[in-house]
Amino acid sequence: WNHKLNARYQDLRSEACEPGTIVYKDPNYAAYGEIACLVDVALVLFLFLISKSSRNTIMFGMSWHVTWMMSFMNPSVGVLQDDDGDVMGWLGFLSADVVVVFFTTLIGAVFAIVATLIPRMGLLNTSKLHDDSVAVTHRITTVWSECTQYFLGGERSARRFQLERQINSIEGLSADVQDHVDGAWWETFDLGSWGNRRYLLKLFDANAAEIRNILQVVKKCVLSETFKGDHHKFIESVKSQVHELVAVTAALMWLCMQAASDGVVDAAEAEQIAAQVDVVVEKEAALLSAFRAASPGISNDLSDEQ
Repeated sequence: WNHKLNARYQDLRSEACEPGTIVYKDPNYAAYGEIACLVDVALVLFLFLISKSSRNTIMFGMSWHVTWMMSFMNPSVGVLQDDDGDVMGWLGFLSADVVVVFFTTLIGAVFAIVATLIPRMGLLNTSKLHDDSVAVTHRITTVWSECTQYFLGGERSARRFQLERQINSIEGLSADVQDHVDGAWWETFDLGSWGNRRYLLKLFDANAAEIRNILQVVKKCVLSETFKGDHHKFIESVKSQVHELVAVTAALMWLCMQAASDGVVDAAEAEQIAAQVDVVVEKEAALLSAFRAASPGISNDLSDEQ
């Protein structure tokens, strides 16, 4: 093998091909090669960016694709030689970048997989799904309650900026949750009880994300409220109904999270959730009635918007 490589290298020298020069086997590459490579890079990076892969996977794929394309386009990269100018044999092959990267990646992946399987370490994405859902539920219900307390207060204060930061922090928490949900698929393939658990918590987190988007509107209201005009009179008319609706809605969210956390929604849990939904609808109707009584100038069509 080494003899054949040296012979081929000598043949190239006899054809006036010196190290550092470029000789194209395909003459079209000289005219269009670099453009084709750049188009390839742009297309692959675009596909990575529009994919639904986790951030780590996207960053890993994009960085290595750019690395290998730069190596491919680099005219200085060629066959490895020893100090005497002879082509290296198997040693040169094993020390090539592509081989080194392949084996280091393989060994690193094996260590990473083994590490996640160590009991009680909590490194599996699947093991984080329940804690993530608890964190999201606690953050949303707490922020919603505190925003309500602020609106029912008597004056504008710096508390509104604290609420703004709390609502913004949910964005980062939701991104981490989504990464864990996506990563858990590779650990379960949505099979068995673990797969059912991931699927239900994924649906729960998707609905929680919609509430997170609503909180962005609440944030704008918190920041812009001046507590002037008939604000205090209006609040006194709906205060109790607002408190009750917030409380029963938070209880419903906790019920849904707990039902999804074990991967099975049994008949008792479904009945309990349905009963709580009825309570929420009842409290919502009571708040709507109080709102209409406090704001007779608002048309029924507008007040019915939910």
